[in-house]
Amino acid sequence: VQFGERERQIQFAFEPKIMGASGGTLGKSSTAIDAVKESVQKLDHDLEGQVFIVTGANVGIGYDTARALASEKATVILACRNETKGKDAEKKINEEFPGDHAEFMELDLADFNSIRKFQDDFCAKQIPLHCLVNNAGLMCTSQSQTKQGFETTFGVNHLGTFVLTNLLLEKLKASAPSRIVTVSSGVHKRGANMNFSNLPRRELKKFSGFSAYSDSKFCNVLFSNCLHRKLADTGVVCSVLHPGFVQTEFARDIRIVRFFAAILAKSSPQGAATSIYCAVHPESLEHPGKYFSDCHETPCHAKGNNEELQDELWEVSEKVMKEWQEQPEQPKEEEIPIEEKQPQEEEPKKEEPKKEEPKKEEPTEEESKEVEPKEAEPKKEEPKEENPKEEEPK
Repeated sequence: VQFGERERQIQFAFEPKIMGASGGTLGKSSTAIDAVKESVQKLDHDLEGQVFIVTGANVGIGYDTARALASEKATVILACRNETKGKDAEKKINEEFPGDHAEFMELDLADFNSIRKFQDDFCAKQIPLHCLVNNAGLMCTSQSQTKQGFETTFGVNHLGTFVLTNLLLEKLKASAPSRIVTVSSGVHKRGANMNFSNLPRRELKKFSGFSAYSDSKFCNVLFSNCLHRKLADTGVVCSVLHPGFVQTEFARDIRIVRFFAAILAKSSPQGAATSIYCAVHPESLEHPGKYFSDCHETPCHAKGNNEELQDELWEVSEKVMKEWQEQPEQPKEEEIPIEEKQPQEEEPKKEEPKKEEPKKEEPTEEESKEVEPKEAEPKKEEPKEENPKEEEPK
């Protein structure tokens, strides 16, 4: 309740300043379709020929972001972990907006190898990339680890996003002007006091799903602001945003969140509006490298602009990425035991035909003739049993 009241107070306090900053008609109640329509009107053309990657596009804000982009003929890559849900989302979007604008591609941000494979598969298409929307995120109810052994919330929400973005940077630079949009959250302010000393492993003695999520969202702000500085004069613009308090599937296992979301939350299409604004709207370019909420620039936590913290997080993340890239032999070693198991499974199959070989010797004609008289001999034994019967009358 306090969180909801604080959010309303913040929005009320900044609303006059925010609305005056852009002069647009988009706001808290606007949907992703509203945002993309206004963007197209400002641009005087649709999004045909523009290529977007949206992570976590199978459900929630990501799905509505991809749906709105496809409605204006953009090519949208649905980068999702769940193949079934990803293909279902692709089918729904393409049925609603004919033209095969949406395409599913598998991506698991909890596994660096999956991220590298995604990059390879995308680059093999030989198409440009005009915008990367880092939308995917999660909140865990218990502590777990990614494929490379990092705390899952930090590993997916920050490290996975960091690796994916860096692997696609050259493609984004070659397609400039281009944009990188990162979905953070208003709760990044709670994570502003996070402990940097336990990075990158974050082995927490007392795990709190909400604290881990808040910390990861603060990392999103630091990462986006730092990346924008590093990409100065490249034609790539970065922005980070708060979608609002939205009822989505990422917190489906947290009952208290579901309860308040049903009362206070935005709809998913409303939550996706700011993502569309940052990805497409020309007015968002007037505030490069900034933090947005309700389709307008708004202040992030002061520590989010601290360049020392930005650089510290970048160095830790870059070190993790380099250590992983320097281990190309790991996937090959994993393939070796798999190949060894296959011949072991085939060995019993080779033994089976050996057992069948004696069976093949039995049906020979010579042996079959020998078998017949042997069967006749027990028949001759039957009358022998009658002899004792004859002895009885004797």
